[in-house]
Amino acid sequence: MMTQPHKTFHMVMECPPRAPSGKVRPHSDLHFVCQHYPVETFRVGIDFRGAQSGGGSGQRGIGRYATDLVLGLLEFGPAIVAAEFGKTLEIVLFHTAGVPLPSEINGQVEAAPIEAPRWDSPNKPLWMKIPKVRSLPSLHQAHLERTIEAQHRAMSQQVQAAKLDVLHLPTALDVGSYPNLQANCPVVMTVLDTIILSLPEIGLNRYPKHLQWYYRNQILNLARANRLVTISEATKSDVVRQFGFDANMIDVVYPAVSTRFGEAHSAPTLGALNARPYFLFCSVPDPHKNPRQVIEAFSRLKTNHALVFVAPASHPESMAAQEYAASLGIGDRFILTGFVETEELYRLFKHATALGSPSQMEGFGLPVAQAMRAGTPVITSNNSAQAEIAARAGILVDPNSVDELSAAMEQVISNDLSDRLAMGVEDAKQFDPQTVTLNLLQSFKKALA
Repeated sequence: MMTQPHKTFHMVMECPPRAPSGKVRPHSDLHFVCQHYPVETFRVGIDFRGAQSGGGSGQRGIGRYATDLVLGLLEFGPAIVAAEFGKTLEIVLFHTAGVPLPSEINGQVEAAPIEAPRWDSPNKPLWMKIPKVRSLPSLHQAHLERTIEAQHRAMSQQVQAAKLDVLHLPTALDVGSYPNLQANCPVVMTVLDTIILSLPEIGLNRYPKHLQWYYRNQILNLARANRLVTISEATKSDVVRQFGFDANMIDVVYPAVSTRFGEAHSAPTLGALNARPYFLFCSVPDPHKNPRQVIEAFSRLKTNHALVFVAPASHPESMAAQEYAASLGIGDRFILTGFVETEELYRLFKHATALGSPSQMEGFGLPVAQAMRAGTPVITSNNSAQAEIAARAGILVDPNSVDELSAAMEQVISNDLSDRLAMGVEDAKQFDPQTVTLNLLQSFKKALA
């Protein structure tokens, strides 16, 4: 069914004739006539399935990125679309049926649930529960292919029925996102990073054959996009080099970082801190984020600081990090927070002595940008996107050198870094949600050309 354009009502004041005396009649005699004219809509579809996939994506940077993207469109999109396109913005969110949307956006967009099997669904088929059968690669491959085909059909039908102007896949390479769809509008896909190929030992090579096939299939389907978006210049270069895409079809749009990080906040309420100063690590401690290097570097400090890991408490890598800290004799100063509310996250960033983020590679490095916005010192890697966004503000180290990382921590404790911090706050303005939303919509405009 065709979507009807919204109506906008224009108030026209009609003045009655003058009274015989020549005086204007009282205001009570004035009346208004409503005239309405059709106004075209600009319908943007967002594929939110990748942010809802298994493995806790909703609590990772993937979920935060996709949610903040939608929040930016809701807050700033209407005015930008009116100015750039002369139309009224409508947002359609394609999401996995039965999986709740984040509370910040639930009820604020037109929701289009995708009813189809998921490869990462907790409801496993019967054969996966039989030990001697579930290890057969051919069954996993066939199951994955059926899932992709079902998702393809369901998503394609919903997209075509929605009558969109543009469709955006913000997590096109991640589990739960299936870019091989048939759309009747231009498609923009975002590549968050190329770790899957750039670091094969922790990317493609660590997966079984059927998942290697899955990711290679995802990469091939990027060719269906009218335009690609990357979240840093470093990732754009990686996409050109690793995937062979034309640089002219790729737009760099940094992720949004809430201005709330830069506001004044009271001290964290985390009881285990007991008012101690602390270094902060904020990420699921996957191996490529070098959590062990952070812990070992911290263990060398002669300080009363704590080391706070903001990470899911039940994640195997989080528990391994906690055990490693205990083995180095700093278990009493290592704090694993588990999930924290957004307000507490603002407080933790604002009052940290420094953020440690020495990843081997990042597509952007959201915690680095959040710390810069908060005016908090940043210790990060001298490679990939982290060196790009923290070029002026960060203390850049070899991510595999515990010596350099520990020396950087000592530098933060002993030195005045006010100049660096001021540059960080200034540079973080490029991650302002309004700027990011404008840049994203301009990429959509190019896709329409």
